[in-house]
Amino acid sequence: MLLSNNNCSHNAKLAFTPVGRKRKDNCKHKSYRQMETAKAAKKQAGRPVKAIRKEIRACIRFTKAEYFVIRNKATKAGIKASAYIREIAINAEVKARLTEEERQFVRQLVGLSNNINQLAKNSYKEGMLKTMLYFDAYRNELDLLLKKLNHA
Repeated sequence: MLLSNNNCSHNAKLAFTPVGRKRKDNCKHKSYRQMETAKAAKKQAGRPVKAIRKEIRACIRFTKAEYFVIRNKATKAGIKASAYIREIAINAEVKARLTEEERQFVRQLVGLSNNINQLAKNSYKEGMLKTMLYFDAYRNELDLLLKKLNHA
């Protein structure tokens, strides 16, 4: 006995129609009709598709103190912490480290400041006139270094 494919299990069809019965092509069962209308009226499930998808994930670790500071700044800005970090990473500028030449200038400035401090200590021993001459020489060196630093 061959059964035809029909969605309604209570109305299985034979390959032939027996004598005295009418052949039903469509199932008129009430629950079957309700399922059909429910399927047609059902909306698409899930979240709507975003216009811009963020596909790449970058993980970063913070200490509790760092994350607390970031969260407070994000709250003050009125955005989530992830959006705050994204904005800072894209729009903020990071100051570059000093070049070797600039580090050399800083070392010379530190040396000059040590020399000026020694002048102040020795001014009582050697006298003010000699200290003023040394101070004037150091001041000229300092002016030259600052000019080089501004032009570098």
